[in-house]
Amino acid sequence: MKSPLFYSDCKKCGVIVQSEASSPVLLAHPGETNTKSRRAKRTCSLVLRSPSQHGIPTMKTTTAIKTAARPETGPQATDDLQGRRPDEQTTALREYSRAVESSQDLIAVINRQLRYSLVNEAWLKVHGRDRNQVIDCPVEEVLGETLFREQVRPRLEKCFRGESLQFEVSIPHPRHGLLHLHTRYTPVFGGDGSVEAVTVIIRDFTALKNAEEGRRLALAEAEEKGARISAILASIGDGLIVTDLQGRIVLLNQVARDLFGLSGPALESHPPASDLGSPALAEQIGRILADETCSAAADLKVTDTITGAPRILQARSTPSRNKKDEMTGAVTIVQDVTRERELDRMKKRFISIAAHELSTPLTAVIGFSELLLNEASPESTEAEYLQIILDKAHNLARTADDLLDINRITAGQLITIDRRPCDIGKMISETIDQCRMNHPEKHRFEFCLSAPPPVLSADERRIAQALENILGNAVKYSPAGGTIRLTGAVVSGHYQVSIRDEGIGMTPEQASRAFDHFYRGNPSDSTATGLGIGLALVKSIVELHDGTTWIESEPGVGTQVAFTLPMDQAGD
Repeated sequence: MKSPLFYSDCKKCGVIVQSEASSPVLLAHPGETNTKSRRAKRTCSLVLRSPSQHGIPTMKTTTAIKTAARPETGPQATDDLQGRRPDEQTTALREYSRAVESSQDLIAVINRQLRYSLVNEAWLKVHGRDRNQVIDCPVEEVLGETLFREQVRPRLEKCFRGESLQFEVSIPHPRHGLLHLHTRYTPVFGGDGSVEAVTVIIRDFTALKNAEEGRRLALAEAEEKGARISAILASIGDGLIVTDLQGRIVLLNQVARDLFGLSGPALESHPPASDLGSPALAEQIGRILADETCSAAADLKVTDTITGAPRILQARSTPSRNKKDEMTGAVTIVQDVTRERELDRMKKRFISIAAHELSTPLTAVIGFSELLLNEASPESTEAEYLQIILDKAHNLARTADDLLDINRITAGQLITIDRRPCDIGKMISETIDQCRMNHPEKHRFEFCLSAPPPVLSADERRIAQALENILGNAVKYSPAGGTIRLTGAVVSGHYQVSIRDEGIGMTPEQASRAFDHFYRGNPSDSTATGLGIGLALVKSIVELHDGTTWIESEPGVGTQVAFTLPMDQAGD
């Protein structure tokens, strides 16, 4: 699209016009100027001519121009000048001039003498010149000999032969950096059809170019990130399901497709989660979408579409959020845990069988050891050995009982508790005394209880079992010895028991899993014996009493295990 240009030359009394509707034209005003009058009446010949047209009839019109008027320019069609009163034409020319001067494009007119006849303010600003330094100056002098000879002059020569040129260039600028410019050279035709001048309009589209480059780089970066995410999704071994707020599937990786036996075409229309064939999963995702603060996990039973064998999938669903922390849907991770669940089943069965098989011979070992111990001389070697046998048999019996309890808990069965009035202070004192007898060498046991300790409604045997497991761990993971300190006090309506050791401690990750069944922080450490069920059983026993458990630990410093028991059920 051509930018409009009007130019009024006081010497020639002409107007150069460039508009979208026509090629540049020259309004020539022949005749004498009446110096006695402030107005001069002339006959104006208006010729509209383009490079591809010749011999267009000349239209005659009479106009009155103020001879004292300064050159006027502006973007209007030539028809606006015809048939106007002199004052209207003067006003129009003044508007044209303001339009050209306010244009962001660089506008210049070069005459046949290769001198500047007109430049606008944008041109002067970019070139760092004053108007009086440019008007009527040779183009070669203003732009420099090399640029003029190699680029500008050949283009001007083509224009003076009637050709129009347009092109884009990128040039460095000492103040503005790299400029991207669209340049148009357009011939200005006079009344006789000859080229009177050349209009040069330069449009700076650097900002647009930079914006386009920025969009291109952003698009390339987004495509790269998308490709990277796609590669990650394709390489992970778990199934991934992403649903929107309406529960429609918007993303399903290949692993999830295989787990649920789905093909590509079935997912093109973003079907609901219920189309996965698992009502339990659809219900779980629905709960997440209804309560955006929760997360959920469940085992799903499905059938392998290839082998027909049953499979167990574990699905964990959490809300998905955008940068504004607004919920956008749900993300579900699906794992095939068929093998793990089978191993768990086999492990539970083995534990149950082993615990029961141990109970029968242990009962005999304990019974006969007690009989022999009663008949042996208290100071004899036989009595010492029998006491060791009896102690180890009792320890093994407690381990068998713990295994049976854990087996019941993992199977979803509750272990029974017998609530009775329990003197917690007396029970703690007896448990500490027993530990002192069993570990007299390296460890020092201390306890401090609030006076007087309350009487709680609890299963004394189970609470003692929990204390023994915590104290046993404190001894086990303090191989260098040290102090094991137990404190008991009333805190916020609960009785809180804390046991702190000076042992090897645990990392935050190990501490977060300390209450898991069969978890051992360092299974390669052969000096620390056990199956990893002690703290798991403690947690279960305390929760059966409506209490809570927690653990604090620091590597190389020690560990503190604490639990609370409610006092609102205290016995009399």
